[in-house]
Amino acid sequence: MFSPTVVPALSLPVTELDRLLNDFQEALDLAGTGCAAEGFLRLSHGRDRAMQLAELGFIWAEELSMRYEGAVEAFQRRYAVRVIRN
Repeated sequence: MFSPTVVPALSLPVTELDRLLNDFQEALDLAGTGCAAEGFLRLSHGRDRAMQLAELGFIWAEELSMRYEGAVEAFQRRYAVRVIRN
């Protein structure tokens, strides 16, 4: 017998979810024009911002940070963007 899985409601504020989706779309658009590095930076800045919000105590920011991290990783896999540190 099939038992449906209950998924908890999204705990992110709508404005933050919109920002994440917009950042991801912008990153894809930039990559599509040959500017994958700029797209990667866009997502990285979003991730960094989410981490700062988590440090400030916003209870939903950890989830936002994880979602940005997933977007960054997916983008890196798709466009082979690498971080070079000096």
